[in-house]
Amino acid sequence: MLTGGNIQEPTEKNLVIGMKVARVGEMFFPLDLYYSHNKRGHNWVKRLDDGNVRIGLDYFGAIPMMVTTISHPLPYVIELPPAGTHLKQDQPYGLLETVKYIGPFYAPLTGTIVEVNPDRISSPPHNIRNPYTDGWFLVLKPDNYDDEIKNLLTGEEAIKWIIKDIIEYSEDEELINQAKQGYTIEEQ
Repeated sequence: MLTGGNIQEPTEKNLVIGMKVARVGEMFFPLDLYYSHNKRGHNWVKRLDDGNVRIGLDYFGAIPMMVTTISHPLPYVIELPPAGTHLKQDQPYGLLETVKYIGPFYAPLTGTIVEVNPDRISSPPHNIRNPYTDGWFLVLKPDNYDDEIKNLLTGEEAIKWIIKDIIEYSEDEELINQAKQGYTIEEQ
């Protein structure tokens, strides 16, 4: 499954300023986002001012794209559908291939893609410094936001699920131990 390695340490430059986050070891998870909470991935969802939503992978899910060895990033490939593609909640919409993981992304909501992050589909893709700022995948115009968002978790309920998932699926003993120690809430 998903594993960790030498994760780039979050700094003041790449944290989401003015946001409450839960910190689990070196990882952080904004409390105001919605998170998928099934075995189909670690998507986060943020509603934008125009009613669209931005989607990406949370810190744990993005680890394969953040791992580095000494000074060189490990290679990874992302396949994302183009703008105009219609997605259905919980259905696959893209693919991530890394040294230790190959698998699909699953749509957290139903809707039409209006924008794809060009940094995620460049060749080679840029390494992610922060999954919540530069690491987003796409912007979606949701079909039924009010009903489907109820299927996602937010706040401390989401963090408890993420911790459980880290303990169950990570192969990195350090991450597992950090997750077992719980989380702290911080204001960035």
